Amino acid sequence: MVLLNSFTHNIAAALKADNAAIALVAKPHQLSLRERLKAESVDVDSGIQQGTFIFVDVAETLGTPLVDDLLDSVRAFESFSRLILTASKAAKAEHPRVVICCQCKGALWAEGKTDAAIQLEWCCNDLAKTYEIDFLCAYPFSASHDVEDEHEFQIICSEHSTVYSR
Repeated sequence: MVLLNSFTHNIAAALKADNAAIALVAKPHQLSLRERLKAESVDVDSGIQQGTFIFVDVAETLGTPLVDDLLDSVRAFESFSRLILTASKAAKAEHPRVVICCQCKGALWAEGKTDAAIQLEWCCNDLAKTYEIDFLCAYPFSASHDVEDEHEFQIICSEHSTVYSR
């Protein structure tokens, strides 16, 4: 799976460079990601214990900042900021960066909450201006999506600095 390969590569690189990583992934992907990281010689349990690696479930993350299917950007910014600061403080690099591998925005989009996904993109852009972070976002896209979905997806992509499509 491309998603897990990309997440594994970015998280492993960050942790091996004494930086920090946050994985905001759906529960079904957590075990597989953990196994892939261990196969890359990443001591996942130690990273979690030290606070340099934070695993968060997408559903838990999205529960707090959503109000009537729209994003409360202040709550979202504060919630992400707490995670970033916690991970950054635990990192051992001289100038720590935090890699964030995230399925949140893709989950919102898949649920038809496009406006919330775009609002979260804006929030993440603000976070990137405030903190030393790198975001890797994942969006599900299948043949079942129609022309309107593709148009909305292009709007979301326009908010990213770089887009890789597979």
